[in-house]
Amino acid sequence: MDAYKPSCSNWRSPSSQQYLSSSSEDDDGYDAHDYDEEEEEEEYDEETGWEGEEYDEEEGCEEWEDYDEEEGCEEEEEYDEEEGCEGEDYDEEEGCEEEEEYDGEDEYWDDDDEYDEEEELCYEEEEEPYQVSVAHSHKPSTWMDMPLDKEVELVQLPTNSPEYLKVKSKVHSTLPVHIDRIVRIQNPYIWGCYTLKKNEYEHRLGSAVKELELFHATAQSNVDSIAANNLDWRRTKRAKFGKGVSFSPRAHYANKYCNYNAGTERALILTRVLVGKCHKGKYWMKSPKEGYDTTIGNSKSVYVKYEDNEFYPEYVAYYRQ
Repeated sequence: MDAYKPSCSNWRSPSSQQYLSSSSEDDDGYDAHDYDEEEEEEEYDEETGWEGEEYDEEEGCEEWEDYDEEEGCEEEEEYDEEEGCEGEDYDEEEGCEEEEEYDGEDEYWDDDDEYDEEEELCYEEEEEPYQVSVAHSHKPSTWMDMPLDKEVELVQLPTNSPEYLKVKSKVHSTLPVHIDRIVRIQNPYIWGCYTLKKNEYEHRLGSAVKELELFHATAQSNVDSIAANNLDWRRTKRAKFGKGVSFSPRAHYANKYCNYNAGTERALILTRVLVGKCHKGKYWMKSPKEGYDTTIGNSKSVYVKYEDNEFYPEYVAYYRQ
């Protein structure tokens, strides 16, 4: 019998197979309950070997993996000294495909990052990422640089600057008062919200959108809050053409309808206002009609806005009534 025993290291003769428990199943796939002593010895043939197992000295047994001394069993990966294991194209210089490709020249590589010597990526020297907001990347050209973490800044304008002279001219065209100073409001967050709203208007209405420069008068004590949080239409008390934030193209009209509690130290806020479709407003209106965004007064002397981010307070002119 030993003369016909395959050379596989895991060969064992049928007569030596042990059935360990009633729940076990032998290598041939039959249950131990169906085992019969009379069938224990299978018919043996000198040419074919055991019945049901065509044996060949060169190939080994069919029941187990086809064995070859040079190749080993099929169950194991086909190994080649030059290629390495099957399924992993191996190369002594490159390593297996399952691992990262490494050619011995790069100093660093990672699963997610491809190393580039010119970029010199290194975790130890990696700088903390910083975020650039939409507001900072699209800020007006007249703005001074400010830290990303600073929420708002009031920049006083030189009296001979083009910005100062422009605002002064607009005020004095209808309200010849002494101006103490003029400041520019730089609020990146509010500016970013406004520019996004402007893009929305332009996408929806196209060329029908207008960006107007209008005045809103208030007490000087309210300027800091307005610069930080914008004008709040919810705090409107006097509403002749709608219960929103009122603006006027004329400084004297804005000053005339300023809250009577504002006192004599007042501020005119020159504001950018988006206007799309408008209609005549009434004092009791809490919003414009459907399909409109603005209500107006007689001869467009007043514009009333009801939604956030549709206006941006850009300049403040301090004066005395």
